[in-house]
Amino acid sequence: MPRRPGRARRRLLAPAFAAFALMGAGAGAACARETPQGWIVAIDNWQLLEGSGAATRIKQRTTGVYAGGEFDAGAGWRLGGALGATRARVRVDALDARATVDSYSATLYGKRSFAAGAGKVNLLAAASYAWHDMDTTRHFDLPGISQTLTADVSANTVLAFAELGYELPLPERASLEPFAGLALRDVRTRGFAESGGSAAIAAGSGRLAQTTTTLGLRGQAGVPLGPTMVRVHALLGWRRAFGDVEPETTLALDGGGVLTVAGAPIAPSAALVGLGAEVALSRSAAIGLAYGGQYGGGMREHTGSLSLRWAYGSL
Repeated sequence: MPRRPGRARRRLLAPAFAAFALMGAGAGAACARETPQGWIVAIDNWQLLEGSGAATRIKQRTTGVYAGGEFDAGAGWRLGGALGATRARVRVDALDARATVDSYSATLYGKRSFAAGAGKVNLLAAASYAWHDMDTTRHFDLPGISQTLTADVSANTVLAFAELGYELPLPERASLEPFAGLALRDVRTRGFAESGGSAAIAAGSGRLAQTTTTLGLRGQAGVPLGPTMVRVHALLGWRRAFGDVEPETTLALDGGGVLTVAGAPIAPSAALVGLGAEVALSRSAAIGLAYGGQYGGGMREHTGSLSLRWAYGSL
């Protein structure tokens, strides 16, 4: 029975970090498109992580805003930066556990495109730092015992991301781009101690370090829709993960017992699928809807997102 709270804690934290990594990479890719120098993006994101065996289903919803800008740095390079603030609400219904994660991030990126044959080579590099404040709640019930246990947890994430692609133009405002990406993620969690009863647990500081490589193919096309334009995009890829793909942590029970528990694993190999559309509302605003999926090792991760983007002129 004591393993139950430990598993709940680890699985509450893992999806928040994973979501941030995906957002950081996605924000960098979005910034790589040709846009005016300033931009603001509001997001509403839903995520479902389904595991196999003993893994528990995790639900998460994230809302927030990113704002940034970029400038010409010479020699064909454009440099930019962004600030972001998000709130994620995580639920593990099977364990009656909840968490709220407030994240604040800063990102720097650089990009360059140059002609090569029939197409062009796109190079993108980005690095970001985020601070996370987490409030967690879980309920512990046994015959004669009913406790609500809470904790305040803090963590930070450092993410570095690079991608190289070769974009080929196609007829009818379309393009096709094979790409290769590399991401490094380092998550450090401060120690915490629950309060609320004898079933409380505590843990020291921890670290999660992962490297992922991605090979894929993305395509996009512009489709006229009356007086406006719809940009449709799709992605197929394969991701490999190295490092702490099966995280563990050591917990101390309030009564003095110590145990090691495993968190929700990340599939070492996974297929990636993406599909979305963005509709121009005006010359400077667009609304987008997208789906992203990861499938591998019996694990399935589904992400749906709604975004509102507003671009403006020179900074």
